Amino acid sequence: MTQLMKCGSVVRVCTHFWKRVLLISLRKMANSIGSGMSR
Repeated sequence: MTQLMKCGSVVRVCTHFWKRVLLISLRKMANSIGSGMSR
């Protein structure tokens, strides 16, 4: 039971981390596309 809870917490942390990474990369791509369009 404790093993399952530990695995769940690890998965939650991993998904949270990947969401952060995806948001940052998407924002960077949007910024580069916006600067390219403005020129």
